[in-house]
Amino acid sequence: MPEVLTLAYYFPPLGGGGVQRTLKFIKYLPEYGWSPVVITVNDDRTAAHDPELADDVPPQVPVTRTEAYRIPAGLPWRVRNFIRRWLLLVDDEVGWLPFAQKEAQKVIKQRKSIAALYSSSAPYTSHLIGLRLQQKTGLPWIADFRDPWIGNFSSSFPSRWHEQAARGLERKVVLRADRVISVSLPMTDQFRRRYPDLPEEKFVTIPNGFDPMDFAVKEEFQGERDPKKFTIVYTGSFYGEKQTPAYFLRAMKENIEDGGFDADSVVLRILGSHSAALQTQVCQLGLAQQVRVEGYASHARAVRAMQQADCLLLIIGSGRGSEVVFTGKIFEYLAARRPILALVPPGAASELIQSARAGMIVAPEDVGGISQALRMQYKQWKEGRMSIDLNDDVIQVYDRRRLAGQLAAELNQVLNKN
Repeated sequence: MPEVLTLAYYFPPLGGGGVQRTLKFIKYLPEYGWSPVVITVNDDRTAAHDPELADDVPPQVPVTRTEAYRIPAGLPWRVRNFIRRWLLLVDDEVGWLPFAQKEAQKVIKQRKSIAALYSSSAPYTSHLIGLRLQQKTGLPWIADFRDPWIGNFSSSFPSRWHEQAARGLERKVVLRADRVISVSLPMTDQFRRRYPDLPEEKFVTIPNGFDPMDFAVKEEFQGERDPKKFTIVYTGSFYGEKQTPAYFLRAMKENIEDGGFDADSVVLRILGSHSAALQTQVCQLGLAQQVRVEGYASHARAVRAMQQADCLLLIIGSGRGSEVVFTGKIFEYLAARRPILALVPPGAASELIQSARAGMIVAPEDVGGISQALRMQYKQWKEGRMSIDLNDDVIQVYDRRRLAGQLAAELNQVLNKN
């Protein structure tokens, strides 16, 4: 069986959304005739750890963990932020590059069955490692972008020079890679427009998805849900003013003040890593009794929270690049089969919610519209008629096993071509 050397910074026991895509590819690729070999980082400083995710790694998959140069944690925050933003041209994890490249070359030399390379970003450092390995070995290479490097909705460059440098690095990656995979059609179209001289078939869309096995276990986390309360669940992070709960929280407060719902019968659970500023915002709005900021949760606990929810909250702010955002939580929300309140702009996410008949869509900054949608869903819950008519034909497209088959097909094509 051919092996694919997989470059993935985010890998169990690290947790969070960035782990899931690569992890599920690795879990299911052997069913399609490809055996992964993983190069990742030895990271004991990242707060988000989820050791249970390692259960999804097939026992025969070798995993090599390397060290990385890091900004000293003892430096003042302003100094560390300056280094990150102005001096680290690629991303915060560029210090992983020399260690991962050296170890990957050693593994390739030792394992004669390695037939292809696969790199996953973010961090984009993964693609620079893939680029160097491809140049040295000539192995076919797939570069997988979970988020855009250029025009990223949730981040910006500190200067025009930094952006131009990043464009130059992206161009080197795109020109050298045999396939450039994106998670949404709008992102794929952006690549095609940016590189019109390259063949269209070089750019491929393989979306994120969900693993039905994660949703098969109906484990209850005691005391986390009160059936007498209309329970709204949000999983994941927020990003400054671009992806913020501020408009939703204002709509909640508006409904409480106007009598849209009983203040004692509604709760919003927020599961994810968040700064103290979020709790401050909640308290300033007088919503401390209705909003529970629960902090980072394991993937299993997040899945159970989704399944127990009366409503799942999805937020993607408006702005340049927001139309390509296809966050992985959308697909797990669909798999949880609970109504979604989607505060999203026009784009990939809103089109999926509509085609799947999965819930209500409101402009992310429309406080009045959000308030009305909340009131309607609360009324349906109160009357015991809150349900959705999901389009299962749409949802099944995003089964992780099926998506791994698509990646295997691309690996076969680039291998045969080379």
